[in-house]
Amino acid sequence: MILIVEKNLIEKHVKTLLTRGFHNLMADSRHADLTLMFSLFERVKDGKSELAVSFGKYVKSAGAELVNNPAADPEKDRNLVQNLLGEV
Repeated sequence: MILIVEKNLIEKHVKTLLTRGFHNLMADSRHADLTLMFSLFERVKDGKSELAVSFGKYVKSAGAELVNNPAADPEKDRNLVQNLLGEV
């Protein structure tokens, strides 16, 4: 019975949940919600791998946002390393 519930309520919606909510959870540092998401996704097939893909996309996006400096702002360049470390 639990397997059926997990498949219908979690597995079928993994990609949708990640697409619509993961980035915001990460950006807002909502650790409790992310922990819950991980514990639910590890119960279903490919849940952790889909989560890993979304995490990789988030890291690339957040890193690119910090590194890109289209206005050539020297202050942003001076603080780049500190800002990168602050995001960890």
